[in-house]
Amino acid sequence: MNYNWEKYLESAKYLIDNSNKCDEEACLRTSLSRCYYGVRGVLNKYLRKINADSKTNKDFIAFFENSSDIDIKKIGNRIGTLWSKRIVADYKDNFPLTKVQVLLNYVLAKSIIDEFHNIKSSLDFNRTARMLSLKKSN
Repeated sequence: MNYNWEKYLESAKYLIDNSNKCDEEACLRTSLSRCYYGVRGVLNKYLRKINADSKTNKDFIAFFENSSDIDIKKIGNRIGTLWSKRIVADYKDNFPLTKVQVLLNYVLAKSIIDEFHNIKSSLDFNRTARMLSLKKSN
């Protein structure tokens, strides 16, 4: 099955909007986690197509942060920010984020995906250029 990882963001938004109907902190923590994994799912799905997918969160983020393309590097930095918030949500006993802050992270996740869709052709170009340079060096 070809899963649409953007559904994670829909679930995240639902949890934010309805956090007053359940344990608010649990909803906000889960929402934040789904935001990160929605981004990772969408972007990693594309990276698998170009044989550049990563197995760890750090490798996934580094793929973008280490790009020579400034827009892709910015995406990596923003993913890193989202990942650090996800760590707090999933592992820390103290959850200092408010509903508004979690909503801002949802907006960040949406913007990462939107921006990625706009620039993924650059990834194709960069991959092709790398492959051509490898062939020349052999």
